[in-house]
Amino acid sequence: FSHLFSNVLWLVVFGGLLAQRLGTWRFFVHAAVCAAAGAAAALVFNWGAHRVYIGASGIVSGQLAAATPLIFAGGRSAAQGFRGGVTAVAALTPLELLTNSRALIFFASWLAVTLFTGATGGLQTGGETVSIAWDSHLGGFVAGLAAFYLLDPGPVHS
Repeated sequence: FSHLFSNVLWLVVFGGLLAQRLGTWRFFVHAAVCAAAGAAAALVFNWGAHRVYIGASGIVSGQLAAATPLIFAGGRSAAQGFRGGVTAVAALTPLELLTNSRALIFFASWLAVTLFTGATGGLQTGGETVSIAWDSHLGGFVAGLAAFYLLDPGPVHS
């Protein structure tokens, strides 16, 4: 339940921002791409294993990645608001994203937590280990960032 709660929390934080930016149908296309990429990554990394995966980790990770070019655009931090709304913000280009130290620290922190939970077998909650689909996180993250740049309508000024 703790992992489900954290997925819902991050879905509200990053998904809400992304839904405002992309609009309804692009948001759902983005989510579908992230889900498929997360499932494909889990399949590739666990080929032949008999496991059942349940969750939205690929989608949530993809939404986190997609929101990052907006969150760090214009030197802002996640705690600052978006004047004129998120639709008016010029997102960081891929090159700007790769040269933005704060965005890279954010990505590196996320990657470290994801790989740590994968390497240790999961998270300890209430005395039991909860397995985390780190591979699904990675697949969704990469696809989510790429899909954002393909689906983003760009800034709209009213």
